[in-house]
Amino acid sequence: MNAKSVPSSIFSPFPYSLSSFLRTVNLERCGQDWLCLTNNPLDPARPGLAWVATSKPQPHGGMKSQMESPGPPGTRVLLVGATGLVGGHCLTRLLADPDFNQVTVLARQALERTDPKLTVHVVDFDHLRDQAQAIAADAVLCCLGTTHRTAGSPEAFAKVDHIYVAELARLAAARGAFRFVLVSAVGASPSSPVFYNRVKGRAEVAVSELPFKAVHILRPSLLLGERRETRPVEDWGKQLAPVWSLFAWGPFSRYKPVAAETVAARMVELAKSDQKGIFIHYFNK
Repeated sequence: MNAKSVPSSIFSPFPYSLSSFLRTVNLERCGQDWLCLTNNPLDPARPGLAWVATSKPQPHGGMKSQMESPGPPGTRVLLVGATGLVGGHCLTRLLADPDFNQVTVLARQALERTDPKLTVHVVDFDHLRDQAQAIAADAVLCCLGTTHRTAGSPEAFAKVDHIYVAELARLAAARGAFRFVLVSAVGASPSSPVFYNRVKGRAEVAVSELPFKAVHILRPSLLLGERRETRPVEDWGKQLAPVWSLFAWGPFSRYKPVAAETVAARMVELAKSDQKGIFIHYFNK
């Protein structure tokens, strides 16, 4: 797929101001440009994030970094969402990968799994700031996510998929993380008329505005794999996946279902990448 600019709707105003956002994480501007900000290529008069959508990620040219990556081997990684479908596969790969010597997991409950290089912190995500000392890593893999049905309300869903993600990213940036890898969803946009996609898009913007050396956003379509909990709508979609895939070609190829293990493998590789910039990844077959 050829690279193309994300529609200008991605630059819609975010719920909170940049100045208050900076005060929250104790960051400052560097000259005229903040570390992750550049001009909107579609409208130079408006500041914004210059994102590209491509199967071969292109760097975000406006990003600057004063940090040097330690690089593998010996990379410390923080995984959040390890009990989910993608997160579970991430954990398996991280523990088996010799390039990572320290794997830290933030979870709402203890994990059954143990490993010499695994440390699990049971946290209350409503008070994540109280656990900031546990957020010490070179790379962060964020697989946080829920559903309206599980959360119980749109507000509760947004708290998990947007607020928790944004808070994690702010704390990770303040603690010196170099890379942030986020699993989002195809169609994510802060101005989407679809509530789910709008929440995902706002989380993407919150992460991308922080001074990481690299931000990787993965936008899979329907995830294939065995979940612990039942998701009726998703299960229905999986049954239709073979037929659906027949029509998902050309510009619609990004909507093809993808195995959760494939997404996890990509996230782990990106956690080791030395690329600098903001990248959006789709899964085209």
